Amino acid sequence: MARDPAEPASSAVIACSLSARDAAEREQWLARLIAHATSVATSGSGATVTFAADPALERELRALANAEAECCPFLAITVRGDSDRLVMTLDGPPDARSLILEMVGLADER
Repeated sequence: MARDPAEPASSAVIACSLSARDAAEREQWLARLIAHATSVATSGSGATVTFAADPALERELRALANAEAECCPFLAITVRGDSDRLVMTLDGPPDARSLILEMVGLADER
């Protein structure tokens, strides 16, 4: 039975299945997207990243969220949007908080 990606697994192993090379490429992809953010903030056990509404960016954010669900099942990444903005929320178990903050460039706010 598949886990609902909107609900982080509380006992999930915090590990990524990507190779070092693929992980580096994924980090670059995320960094390119984060560069378009209008705000990045901590939230609960994760982070919230806000962007101006843009259909192409929304498709890419959703693609990233789906890709992350494959390699990092302990993460829950959701993307929602309206006519004004897109909001990507990254959440996970408490032990993953520092990793999540590092992913979005807030490593100093741990």
